[in-house]
Formats: sequence, structure tokens, C-alpha cells
Amino acid sequence: MGKEEFGIWLILLSIVNLIRGINVGQTNYSSNLINLNYSKGDGSLLNKLVSYGHSANIIMVVFQIIIVICISIPFVLNGITGISLSFIKNSNLSLSLLLLLIPTIIYQYATLFLLRLFEPAGKIHISIKYSFLGELVDMIGTILFIFLFKSILGMSFGIFLFNSLYSIFLIWFVKRQVHFLNHDSFKFSLNKGLSQIVKSLLLTFSFIVEKINELGLNIVVGRLFLPINVPLFSASKTITNIALKVSSALVGPLMPSVQNNFATDNHQSNNQLIVKFWKFTSNILLLGVVGFYPIIPFLFEKWTLGKISYNGTLIVCFLMSILFQNFSSILVECLRKLNLIKEITGYNLLKVGVIIALFIVGGILKDFNFVGYAILIAEVLSTLYLYFIRRSYFADASLSRVFKWRMLINLIFSTLFIMYSFNLINYIYVIIGVIALVIVDFMKSKKNENTI
Repeated sequence: MGKEEFGIWLILLSIVNLIRGINVGQTNYSSNLINLNYSKGDGSLLNKLVSYGHSANIIMVVFQIIIVICISIPFVLNGITGISLSFIKNSNLSLSLLLLLIPTIIYQYATLFLLRLFEPAGKIHISIKYSFLGELVDMIGTILFIFLFKSILGMSFGIFLFNSLYSIFLIWFVKRQVHFLNHDSFKFSLNKGLSQIVKSLLLTFSFIVEKINELGLNIVVGRLFLPINVPLFSASKTITNIALKVSSALVGPLMPSVQNNFATDNHQSNNQLIVKFWKFTSNILLLGVVGFYPIIPFLFEKWTLGKISYNGTLIVCFLMSILFQNFSSILVECLRKLNLIKEITGYNLLKVGVIIALFIVGGILKDFNFVGYAILIAEVLSTLYLYFIRRSYFADASLSRVFKWRMLINLIFSTLFIMYSFNLINYIYVIIGVIALVIVDFMKSKKNENTI
């Protein structure tokens, strides 16, 4: 597969994930209601909530299929992506889009709604395990069909086959293993399903905005900087996002405890969880980035098979943005899992608004480095936004002090790294600076360990 065809494949995946994002808000809203009410011990209420969520998912799946059918019409797909009509028809992109989306949205229902039914009972490890297996199955299927067919249609068929089979297995598995489910849990109610969807509309909008930031930016980059630049953007994000895996793995398992603490007004325990998360992940990430950065050019070359030019400025900006994204991730998840819809929507709108505005500036100036600047500036501003809204939900003076201190550490490290990227200092000074920051943070933590 050539570079341009690979860029088109990434754009196609972005469309699929944006359509998939239409139902992420509702699935999270429905799952959060179940988690927040589990501690009441009312089995009848839980089964009603499962039924409402199930009904809402059925309605949304039908809606998503209608949308992708409309988008897959060749002239519509051409208008959205800028891909030529001849390529769309000759490469069967419309069929590929349908093959990608239909099993993906069923898989979404199985993982984001059904598997999360294990969480309130303290079995989040089951949810994590089978979600990971699903990603593994998807990756194996994609790689296998790349080698078999080496075409977009072939890869789409591989994803269709593997996701369909795994989704069927998950639906069967959950219905057998979740103890509080009964025959009423999966009754369909049009009115209750629609009511659930209406209640989650703002959260759905927030998730769509978030998906634009995570995946839809491939489409924006393709439109503003041509499709040939999409692989550079995507590969740089993929390589640098490796540094975020630690925090991503740790945030999820904490959320059932956060939801339970919030339901029982145990805010002190939530503050302790947040501070412990910050202290552990921030220092691991600082040391990890410093050790990881020198080998990124080598990894980038191997990942892209030497077909995509390395952009150091882009990599540095993405790495610095991850520091702030890691810092804000637990607060974002708390807002999301507590169904604090207005707050999470404001956060996502600010982030995506800044990114797209600076992308447009970069497109006008024909400077692709603005892509990196946009991501970094947006993460800093959206993290500050969380500081100003946190008081209503995490109102604790000690938490505020820790927040300011960790922000200062991130800003100092970012300044050192940016100075290095502009050849103002040697990399050894970056290493010394990070070690000093970690030592000072450790000493400060020891001094104040009984503060919160």
C-alpha cells in the first residue's frame, strides 16, 4: 500500500470512528447510571437501567447505520474527504466504509456498555481483559488481511470478520456472567430508549467533539495540508502516544472507586486517589520521556519503513502535550464518569476549538509545524480550564496546591525540552533538569505526605 493510499485508509478510519463517537456519550451515560446506583442494592432498578441503556443502544445502532449509508454515497464521500470520485469507485471505498462501520458499532455496544456491567461489582479486570483481547483480535485481523490482500477493501473485510465474531462472543459471555441480569434486562422500549438518548445528548455532543480531537484531525489535516501529510501526523501521534500508556492503563481501574466515593459523598478518598495518580504517573512520564526521546527517530523510521520524513518539532510538541494530557486525564475521567456533562463539554470544546483555529492558521501560512504548536497549546489551556472549574467537585486546598506544583513541573520541563529543540541547550541539561525536578518533588512529597 502506497503512502497516499495509506493516508486515505487513515481518513476512512477517522470517518468510522467519528460516526462511532455518536453513541459514545449515550453508552457512557447509561453505564455511569448503573455504576452510580449499584451501591443502593436495588436489583429491580439496575435491571430497568440496563433495559433503558440496551434500548437506547439499539436505536443508536440503527441511526449510525443510516448515517454511514448516506456518507458512503460516492459524491458525498468525495465532498467530505476530497478523495477523487474515480478512486472511490475503483477502490470500492463505499463498500469498505460499510464493512468497517457495521461490526465496529456492534463491537462498541458490547465493550462500552455490556462489558462495563462488570465494573460496579468490582470486576473491572474482566472488562479490561476482554477489551484488550478485542483490540488484539482487531489488530491481528487487520495485519493478516494486509498481507493477504494489500488493499483497503481487503483490510476492511478482515476487520468486519474478526469484529463480528468477537462481538457475538462478548454478548453471549456477558449475558451468562453478570449476576444481576435477568430476562427483563434486555427488553426493548422505544420510549425509554429515546428518553435515555435525549438525557445524554449533551454528553454525546461532548464525545463527538472529543473524537474530532482524537481521530477527526486526520480529516482536517488532509483538507488543510493534503492527504499526503496525514501519515506523518498520524505516525508522529502514534509513536509519542506510547508515552501515555501508563496513565491510560491506570485511570480506568480507579473510576469505579471514584463513582462509589462520589455516590457516598466520600470526597476525601477521591482527592487522595487523584494526588497519588499525579505523583506516580507524572514522575514516571518525565523520566520515561527523557529516556524515550533519543530512540524516537529510530522507532519512527522502523514504524514507517523509512517512507515518511521525520519531523522533530512535531514530535517534541506532541511529547510535551502528553505531559499535560496525562495530568488532566484523571480529572477528565472523573467528570465523565460522574455525568458532569456541561463541564466535560466545555473542556472538549476549548481544546478542539484552539486546535482547529491554529490548524487553519498553519494551513494559511503553509507551515505544518503549526499542527504541533496547536496540540501543545490546546492541552495547556484545557488543563488550566480544569483548574478553574474543579472547585465545585474537588474543593480541597491541598489538592489545589498539588495541582499548581505539578503544573509548574510540567511547564519547567516543557521549557527545557523546547529550548533543546531550538538548539539553545545540550540534551544533558534536559536530563539533569528532569532528575532535579524528580528529586525536589520527592522531597516535597515527603514533607507534605500528611497534608491530604
